[in-house]
Amino acid sequence: MGAGILGYGVYVPRYRISSEEYKKAIGAFARMVKEKAVAAYDEDAITMGVEAAVNAIKHAGIKSDQVDALYFASTSPPYTEKLISSTVSTALNLNSKTRMIDMGSSTKAGISALIACIDFILSGQGSYGLMIASDCPLARIGYGIEHGLGAGAAAYVISRDDVIAEFENAYSNSREVLGERFRRSGEKFISDLEIRGYENAAFTELTTSTINGLLSKLRVTPKDVNYLAIHQSDIRSTYRVAKTCGFTNDQIAPGIVSSNIGDTGASTVLIGLAAILEKVKADERIIVVSYGSGAGSDAASFRIKQTTRKRKNESMLRDYLINKEYIDFLSYLKIKKMINT
Repeated sequence: MGAGILGYGVYVPRYRISSEEYKKAIGAFARMVKEKAVAAYDEDAITMGVEAAVNAIKHAGIKSDQVDALYFASTSPPYTEKLISSTVSTALNLNSKTRMIDMGSSTKAGISALIACIDFILSGQGSYGLMIASDCPLARIGYGIEHGLGAGAAAYVISRDDVIAEFENAYSNSREVLGERFRRSGEKFISDLEIRGYENAAFTELTTSTINGLLSKLRVTPKDVNYLAIHQSDIRSTYRVAKTCGFTNDQIAPGIVSSNIGDTGASTVLIGLAAILEKVKADERIIVVSYGSGAGSDAASFRIKQTTRKRKNESMLRDYLINKEYIDFLSYLKIKKMINT
């Protein structure tokens, strides 16, 4: 018996800053990003992840104390030494026997956590697994890497029965790439060497190899895939990789979410997966592909068993995209605690 996605949930903060507002202050902004989501004063990776998880558990139609394992992925946890999944577990009222695992250190942690959660269920160690990817990465104002950084979370309930999307297979490709996105111990800001040509080449090489590796493992071609969701720190590179692998814009456009919320780190591609799940039809195939600077890439394939329209979901992604409040750049700096209030 296989395993797959039983339910999903997302969370996107209410605050947004537009590209025009950012350009007025800084003079530049991330290309192809219209606006980005900004975590409020009282929001962080934990609070956003909890909101997404509540939505996922509700969508799955289970009770929180039925969850047997929790995998939490983030590159921006509020604690350096403290099990984040334990705090999340308490907030969600999970049972004390729930296995709890934190995953981080790379934006590929989201898909890694999803695959690990699926492996847990496939192993027969539990009936329901919950994975959460939640991120609000921070960089110094004015640095190129900071422009497109957003905030958001996605959560998925994994099970063997009555799934929306059945897991088919996964493929991983790891390689150390120096000088890309990193954050040293004790620092709160991420940084990079800002060698964009080098970074884009590494991203293209690794993700292309991962996608082709999974296609070969599945023994399918791009024409057999309906949707492709790829990590989106640079949307142009995302489209370029898809084209290189033989995919069309129609296959990848439904999973592009960073144009409206920014690069949300480990959760970006999983929010993109949620966007796709709101559009799918039975028997369609989805491939999701992560990328982590200096780490590599993971990919997973799912086959749709039933559409999510058959289930009540009051927290669809489009509702979060519509429910927003624009802030000016000064407010943005205050919220980011870049200046004293």
